[in-house]
Amino acid sequence: MSYLTENLSYYIFIFSILMSLCSLLFMIFLPKFYPFIFGECISNNKTSKFHIPMARGLGIVFPLALIISSIFFDSNFNFFEICIISFATLVGLWDDKYGLGYKSKLSIFLVLGLVYAFYSLSNEVYSNTYVLKLILNGFIFIFLILFFNQIDGVNGLAASTFLICICFLSLNGINLTLSLPVIFSVFTYLFINMKGDIGIQGDAGSFFMGSFTSILFIKSLDYIEYGLIFFVISPILFDICATTMVKLFKKVDLSLGHKDNIYQKLVSRYQNHYLVTIIFSFSQVIFCLCLTFIRQNYSIGFIYILLIITGILFNFLFCYLAYSIHNQKLLK
Repeated sequence: MSYLTENLSYYIFIFSILMSLCSLLFMIFLPKFYPFIFGECISNNKTSKFHIPMARGLGIVFPLALIISSIFFDSNFNFFEICIISFATLVGLWDDKYGLGYKSKLSIFLVLGLVYAFYSLSNEVYSNTYVLKLILNGFIFIFLILFFNQIDGVNGLAASTFLICICFLSLNGINLTLSLPVIFSVFTYLFINMKGDIGIQGDAGSFFMGSFTSILFIKSLDYIEYGLIFFVISPILFDICATTMVKLFKKVDLSLGHKDNIYQKLVSRYQNHYLVTIIFSFSQVIFCLCLTFIRQNYSIGFIYILLIITGILFNFLFCYLAYSIHNQKLLK
């Protein structure tokens, strides 16, 4: 075994630090000298807390980190998967700059999700579960992109959720050493995002995170375990589901922005992104640790029964909170 191979982790770690510094410089100076690349986030059309106009689309740095690191050290993704992730990010950057209608974005990702689903099962065409896996893979891809796009309205929440998802996969036996440059870049963005005066990742970042995690989950989990993904991203998902159900019950137009979630109402009420991000991130960590423990010690059937019961109870709780907030009994 060569010296380079023996010390690969060390080289990747050093490279990741350098990549994070490059990402920091990129996100600070590029919007100043080349503002035409980015869109502009103007408060307060979708955000929960007032901020000055800033660059929108800093998430374009993430696929750059992925591509550069894959050239030097290989990657957890092959060439086609990197192209899928990069294309999703470019769609987000275009949306940040010029704006895309909801139907246009959904159509693009329906096609992209199907393309990836067909590709991911290219070696299982004659499998008895081919059609089921095709539907599930396409659904997971589209769902996670929309999910990360939905939660991107609070500083730090999308990035912290992304990092916790990555940590969950690492705890469950997935070697993510090759993804360290991306992870370090996201940490750098998280620092900038929480500081709140340089720019936001925009749809470029949320589409990157959604496509990155969806492909990594699909590659890492057996298809009968896909249901676990919904609990990895809890309790934020409970919040979104509960708020959506209440808005449907109240016949509120779901297309009119997304500022009614509990986490966004908390930010609006207390004007503190740190507090809300820490609360939801800590809760997600507890969910992931519990899920890791039961996944290692119990059968998948028992896990689903336990998680469904847990999910129903938490969903009732979040529905109550969302209903009370909508009726202005809480967080006025």
